[in-house]
Amino acid sequence: MIFNIELPKKINTFNYFKKGEKGCTLYSYGSAMDGYQIIATYPELEIEKDFAIVDSTLNAIVKLGSNVEVKLNENNIVAKSEKGKYTGKYIEIKYLIPNIDYDNSIKADLSVLNKATMFASSNEKKPILTGINLSANGDVVATDSFKVYRKLGEDFDTTLANPNITIPSSLIKIASGLFNNNIIEIKFNNNSFCMIENNIMFVGRLLDGNFPKVASLYKGLESLTYHEINATELLNCIDFTKMTGASAEKKILLYAYLSENHFKGVGEDVFEKEIQYSGEDVIFDALFLEIVLKSFNCDIINIATLKRQNGCMSKFTGKDKKEEIILLGIVKED
Repeated sequence: MIFNIELPKKINTFNYFKKGEKGCTLYSYGSAMDGYQIIATYPELEIEKDFAIVDSTLNAIVKLGSNVEVKLNENNIVAKSEKGKYTGKYIEIKYLIPNIDYDNSIKADLSVLNKATMFASSNEKKPILTGINLSANGDVVATDSFKVYRKLGEDFDTTLANPNITIPSSLIKIASGLFNNNIIEIKFNNNSFCMIENNIMFVGRLLDGNFPKVASLYKGLESLTYHEINATELLNCIDFTKMTGASAEKKILLYAYLSENHFKGVGEDVFEKEIQYSGEDVIFDALFLEIVLKSFNCDIINIATLKRQNGCMSKFTGKDKKEEIILLGIVKED
């Protein structure tokens, strides 16, 4: 058989090639924790029998180039190309491929879902917060309890019966490396989802649980006055603030103080600079603020701050008014 194909960009752990009448189908599986499966069909790839290879073997074959001759001997798989020759192990197995039915579907922008992963939690003790929530109207939400990302829906057609679904952020990152188009259809049932583009289908698990209702957070911010701030200038200030931090072993927290026309970055040392800002006096975690600023693809962004007893909430928007971010902060005391 000749490998003259573009394999999925993310393969993990276990790969099963199943012979078909025309070509073959590749089934790639993630770990039990990841809970995903990549299914790719290749009409141009003829194989002699069903077989399986581990991740390292497949990656080695792919590195030989786009035109690789592969032979299955009694015990080994041998791959040759102009770049060299590779010999590895394969397993001859018969594997039953499960047939999964999906009753619902929704279209989503994969680039938006991938951006939302920056705001999801990495704390596995709160698994629902490690996911990206997609609702029936197309809203995309992610939060780690300190910062909230929300992109309002694009009014894509949907047959969504459930109020919303939550996809693990780790699987969103994998999907972003698999597909070329940003707008993709997501089919799903109560437990799993699938994304399909051309010859590749990506199947993964959904997170079980009730995602926090963050819409109420935005209501108090709707009537506030917004102030412009230069994101590029502020990011440069944060870069200098990082230099004020000590070695990683000391785990110095970095803070960004914003006051009228003034920035102060505090770590182990202090960095100060005059900037264009006329909003409320507020203190942010500097690294959280950096994530927020980098998520907007524009120089000038808007910020509105709502003070509360023990802190504040600041809402950020950019050119796209449907994209909103909330960052918790500390009210600066005189």
